[in-house]
Amino acid sequence: MKSRTLKRKLDKLGRITLPSDFRKALKLDDLEELEVVSDGNSIILRKQVYPDVFGNIAHDDFYFEYRGNKVSRRSIIELSEIAGII
Repeated sequence: MKSRTLKRKLDKLGRITLPSDFRKALKLDDLEELEVVSDGNSIILRKQVYPDVFGNIAHDDFYFEYRGNKVSRRSIIELSEIAGII
């Protein structure tokens, strides 16, 4: 996503609305958790990233579902190497 700067006003409860194109570009779903970081005079919002069942993070946001657990491509490759498959 190309870098953009927008001005938004806080409502009376201190909330802002993220533009829909920002949400779509980051693949944010309704009620999705965001990480909020305070850094000097800046506030940084980041999409929360969860590791797979083995602790690896799929940086392309792609996980396989296996028996109710998320498994990243990286974990599959590592397990295949351990098992001597590849």
